[in-house]
Amino acid sequence: MGTILLIAVTVALAAVVATLVGGLGTTVIPPSVTLSATARVEGNNLILTLTHGQGATINITDLRLVVSVADGGAPICDNAFGDYLVQPTSATSISVGHDYVENIPLTTPSGTVTLSSNDSVSVRVTHTPSNATIFSSDVNIGSVA
Repeated sequence: MGTILLIAVTVALAAVVATLVGGLGTTVIPPSVTLSATARVEGNNLILTLTHGQGATINITDLRLVVSVADGGAPICDNAFGDYLVQPTSATSISVGHDYVENIPLTTPSGTVTLSSNDSVSVRVTHTPSNATIFSSDVNIGSVA
């Protein structure tokens, strides 16, 4: 009887330890940041400027940028952040006090997206290691040139 009890306690203890150890290292906490965005159209490109207002410095390779016409409209881009980066051209991270300008083509595989100054685009930035959205906003198109 004592042997069975000892085995039961050992199995229960092993299960508790496995649960604790198995859960360690799997949770990635997203960075806390404040971003803002402006958008304008130049020719056949959406010029999207993201400004890092406060918070952590983030490696660009950890970010994904999704832009679509607001209210469930046509997707414009779903790419790694920085794929269309034109300013600064050599950035490897985003940090407080800096603007990051993406020059996103409005010609997509499904056709050309037409935007006017009355339109908005939905902008979402995802921190890929944690799969958390760190910025999401509908951004009004400021001007069309």
